Amino acid sequence: TTVHVTYTEGAESDVDERLLVQAATETVIRCSDIAAGELTLTVADDHHLQTLNREYRRVDEVTDVLSFAFEEEDKGSAPMVLPPDTPAQLGDVVLSYARAVEQARRSGHAPEEELAWLTVHGVLQLLGYQHRTDAEIRRMAEHETQVLKALGIEGIDVTTDRVRH
Repeated sequence: TTVHVTYTEGAESDVDERLLVQAATETVIRCSDIAAGELTLTVADDHHLQTLNREYRRVDEVTDVLSFAFEEEDKGSAPMVLPPDTPAQLGDVVLSYARAVEQARRSGHAPEEELAWLTVHGVLQLLGYQHRTDAEIRRMAEHETQVLKALGIEGIDVTTDRVRH
């Protein structure tokens, strides 16, 4: 899996990119049957997340993570044909650095661990996982816990109701 990490202007750029890339890669490997994928992680400020949240979800407030899955085909059109060895285009995950720092402070773990959890959560959404029902929340939390444990992160309670954002 290829992961591109970008930053919006005004966003914190002093993050552990290696951990974010590892979190995204582990999620794709452990939670999908995709042999090769490509995605972008963007670390952004609160204003950027609020703008995206308002434009795409019609919710005018800041959020910690947004995912935008790449849709290979529009309804009524033929599917896009890619060369055989082309990685699957998964989409974009946008993380709020400020929300991650605040949530980590409140939860008692490192901001890097929170960013890793948000990355896993966002990539799972790119892979089609949802968290609208209790069963979906449990399934997603199981995958998040599995990936975080593989990264050596075990202090995050992914079962809290903050996953219903």
